[in-house]
Amino acid sequence: MKNVFDCIIIGGGPAGCMAGIHLQRSGFNIVLIEKERIGGSLHDANIIENYPGFPAGIKGLTLAKKLEEHLFSIGVKVIFDEVLKIKFRGKFFDLVCKKGNYRARSLIVAIGLVNREKWKNKRIKNIYTRARDLKSWRNKVIAILGLGDTAFDASLRFSSASKIYLIGRKIKAIKALVEKVKEMENVKILNKDVLGISESKNKIIIRLSSKKKIEVDKVLICYGKKRNNAIFPENIKSKLRKKLIEIYPGLFIAGDFAMPEKRYISIAFATGIMAAEGAIKYLRGEK
Repeated sequence: MKNVFDCIIIGGGPAGCMAGIHLQRSGFNIVLIEKERIGGSLHDANIIENYPGFPAGIKGLTLAKKLEEHLFSIGVKVIFDEVLKIKFRGKFFDLVCKKGNYRARSLIVAIGLVNREKWKNKRIKNIYTRARDLKSWRNKVIAILGLGDTAFDASLRFSSASKIYLIGRKIKAIKALVEKVKEMENVKILNKDVLGISESKNKIIIRLSSKKKIEVDKVLICYGKKRNNAIFPENIKSKLRKKLIEIYPGLFIAGDFAMPEKRYISIAFATGIMAAEGAIKYLRGEK
């Protein structure tokens, strides 16, 4: 096989980028495979306010661009492709992708999380699970499902909408975000459960637990994140729930995929370094 590497990193978000930078500087033959854009979930973040060195915060898109520039400036090879399956071949990991196949002696998986998509309906347009996909929101009525950090951050991103409904059972976002959003005159927080979503005359109808119905133009789902384990062999899937970074000799996980309950960029960077260090020790034959 032509495409053989010391380590392949799957995912170009913060964790994958950090792992790539560390391994490249350590002199290994590596490649980072990303199916969309470098930066991952940073493309959904309006502003990151807890990133050290930026007291006023930094835009998610700005940080994503800086990560991309860093990768290319030190010569990290990036392939834009989608990994479909991971297979074991003796001491190698074989990756089956849409555009080609690759082999590595070690593997770091940093593919982030996907939505459970409870209310995602293919027959109803304008329901989204990622903020980056919601376009043309100005002067529109938007419903954001969820009351966590992601939902409140999205409210700031879509501040030019005519009306924003934040819907969920309980506020879970940090105080600083909540206070900013509560200052917005076009935001209404509804502490209700969503019982159903339908469509009528180009409007999306949301039925709430209070028997109330609201009409909106677009819906953004901001809860129910989970790991997408589909690319892993069956004998590995059970290990994902039991181990943190190294889940199999030479196979490491990082970022939100490693710690889905702690989705902070600082943790993503830390687990990226930990996974890279684990891969380096494995490649050198160290314990």
